[in-house]
Amino acid sequence: MSLDEIKFYLNSRTPEQMEELFTSKINQISNEIKRLKENKRILKSRIDKIQYASEVKIDKIYKEYQEEEYYLRYRDIDDPTDKDVYKLFEDNFSKYTSIKGLDTSRYSIITIEEICGEYRYNHEYILKKINKKVNSHKLVVKQKGEYLIGYHKGYYNTIEQTYDKMTIYAKDNNLVIGSNSYTKEILDVLTSNSKEEYLIEIIIELK
Repeated sequence: MSLDEIKFYLNSRTPEQMEELFTSKINQISNEIKRLKENKRILKSRIDKIQYASEVKIDKIYKEYQEEEYYLRYRDIDDPTDKDVYKLFEDNFSKYTSIKGLDTSRYSIITIEEICGEYRYNHEYILKKINKKVNSHKLVVKQKGEYLIGYHKGYYNTIEQTYDKMTIYAKDNNLVIGSNSYTKEILDVLTSNSKEEYLIEIIIELK
């Protein structure tokens, strides 16, 4: 409380005024508890991803059934410098989480175009995963079904190398690639000092 507020309550306090003040402070405390619990959950999710990354077999490619998922398209944010990242993280944790989606992985959708038996991968949108279907023109529905899963160590400028390996795996195993692919960042700018150490999960739709 400011000195003026303290002076006001000391000089003119009544039971009613104090009840109002105490109620207000309880609400403030409750909001702070909620914020701290959310920050704890976010940090725990980051720990889970780091541990998951340590168990991933980079060269493993496999088929997996996945349930329907929902995303919203949004504009990409330029990757900041390390200095910018840690300054923002240190000074305003909540702002960082809202801007960079710290609590969830950054996803993107990549459309797949087949031309004369060769596949071309076109980066389309950055996605934000949501928990339920919403009425929005920005909604992207990842259909339930079979997907081909692989992992790319590095950044998007070299990701086609892993896509090529997954394409060969699909042909060798008589799998038909669909029209969409999704990427999920497991290790990113916050957890890795170099883009060569990033870990991206690739999820290719199968027909």
